[in-house]
Amino acid sequence: MRGFNYEDNNLGWGIDWAANCYSRVNSLHVLRDRSVEVSHPQGRGYDADEAMRQMESFLEQMNEQEKIQYTLLMTYRGIDNARTKKGQPFNKSHRQQRSARMRCFVCLVKMGFIGCS
Repeated sequence: MRGFNYEDNNLGWGIDWAANCYSRVNSLHVLRDRSVEVSHPQGRGYDADEAMRQMESFLEQMNEQEKIQYTLLMTYRGIDNARTKKGQPFNKSHRQQRSARMRCFVCLVKMGFIGCS
């Protein structure tokens, strides 16, 4: 995480995901304090598409093991379904992400981490 470039991510999206993935790869614990409630206001003072672009670029700095963890976590949490509005086609970025997830899934199956019948 110290070697990451944070300059092009002034909105901060993805830093938490990178930290989680780093921790999982390095057998560190990730804890969530459920007694702390975070509430975000409805409106935003920034462009969410720009924040997503920054996050995607930021997360490209992760190593391969961290990217696999990210794919597993995103799939587990169902984040992609929440981010994609119903009825809207995937844009190129989503197609690329979906393709990368499929490659990671196939790789995990081949390595024996996931059983498939």
